[in-house]
Amino acid sequence: MQLDDRQRRTRGPLASYLSQPEPPPNLKPPGRGADLPPGPRMPHLASTVYTAIGFWSRRMPFFEQCRARYGTPFTLWMRFPPVPLVWFDDPEHVKAIFQAPADVLHVGNGSLELEHFFGRTGLAFMEEDEHLTRRKVVNRSAHGEELQRVNVAMREIVAREVAAWPRETPFDVWPFARRLVLQAVLQVSFGDDPDERIRELLDVLERMMAFNEHFISILATQEMPSPVVRALALYPPFRRFLALRARADRLIYDLIADGRRSGEARGMLGILLAEQLPAVEIRDEIMTFVLAGSATTTSGTCWGIERLARDRDARERIRAEIAVDGDETYLTAFVCELLRCKPPLPAAIPRTVMKPFELDGRVYPVGTRLVVGTYLLHHNPAVYPDPYAFRPERFLERPPGLFSWTPFGGGRRKCLGKAVAESEIRTILREVLARYELDVVGEPVGVPSAPHLAVLKPVRRVRLAPAAQPDRAMQAREPTAAAAASRRSSP
Repeated sequence: MQLDDRQRRTRGPLASYLSQPEPPPNLKPPGRGADLPPGPRMPHLASTVYTAIGFWSRRMPFFEQCRARYGTPFTLWMRFPPVPLVWFDDPEHVKAIFQAPADVLHVGNGSLELEHFFGRTGLAFMEEDEHLTRRKVVNRSAHGEELQRVNVAMREIVAREVAAWPRETPFDVWPFARRLVLQAVLQVSFGDDPDERIRELLDVLERMMAFNEHFISILATQEMPSPVVRALALYPPFRRFLALRARADRLIYDLIADGRRSGEARGMLGILLAEQLPAVEIRDEIMTFVLAGSATTTSGTCWGIERLARDRDARERIRAEIAVDGDETYLTAFVCELLRCKPPLPAAIPRTVMKPFELDGRVYPVGTRLVVGTYLLHHNPAVYPDPYAFRPERFLERPPGLFSWTPFGGGRRKCLGKAVAESEIRTILREVLARYELDVVGEPVGVPSAPHLAVLKPVRRVRLAPAAQPDRAMQAREPTAAAAASRRSSP
């Protein structure tokens, strides 16, 4: 059962959650005799359990163990019922996957675990011409004049928020960075709208995203029978998530309705309203951009601060170059290397084979899922010599490659918020360096990749001490034309 806009604003949290459209059917996976790359030799169900344990308990070492044992590409059976996922870490293979015809490889249900945040009517679940048409519309909200507007607002937000971070005491940067990043992506979504409902939405989304810290967040609850979902709703974290999701929906639907009436909506909301899209599709696009963009950018920001706190040479070089003429060349290379070593997502969204797909002499059958292993690609010694060394200079020597550096995915599914995310990470790191001295202290606060988190999360607390003389010019100065040109040369 689908609800109209009024019903979505008034139905209870559980009823609204259960009213989502039916998901697209999964293709039948290839059988046991399919010609697939090597992987664990055990029955598919046992292989799925083995993979799940490795994936959720020690994700990066598990991937590297598979590569060492089977070579690449390799096959892992995952999900229930078991589906083969073939993992790749060679740029030529990545190129073939990213450039495959739109009707041959689909993302299908590749974002299924995040659907309880996004909904399923947005860009993340569209294919072929429908996807291309919508992508061109949404793209306008994060590029050109809109990006320039967001960058101006972002500098003000970053200066205000970073100035209020804890000082002289060890703290976990993650929640502070998450709130800051959420404010920036809400700027993309709603523009400079002073509406108090957007401030409330920020608070709701911040609490809603804490659901990721519970293991239940990895379950594809929207595919489960209603009685199972009702039983899970007795679990307090899921019950709180449903209530917060319903509150966020009511705020967004009210903003959509007001924007439609007034004709004065800004940002992504104004762009989508001009296309006369249904409210549910606008809601799903906004939630996709806000939540997907904020989680990954928060990860990159936190890893950047943690790295700067441990790397005095990098701190001083960035400060020195920016102090001269605002040059961000080394800072840009630093962020590129950061996202190479610690890509927020360890793999791109799996592509489902819709028609037999030939790659490197092997024909992959319909139903196979092909995965660009971002972490494995970024740590492939044939692509990056000494891949575990943190060396920003490698991106001064040559810009990132389209098919060898993929923290934002690639092809027609490349992240639309890439420019916003990179700009935001640079702006935050620059502000932190202008205001503070940093060091890492104390015991780790978690693990590099918490089993239940989709994104990579840093391990140590950071301590900030006010700089003896805050560099006001470093905070306020715009990047030079040379620095901007340097960034444009990177794909």
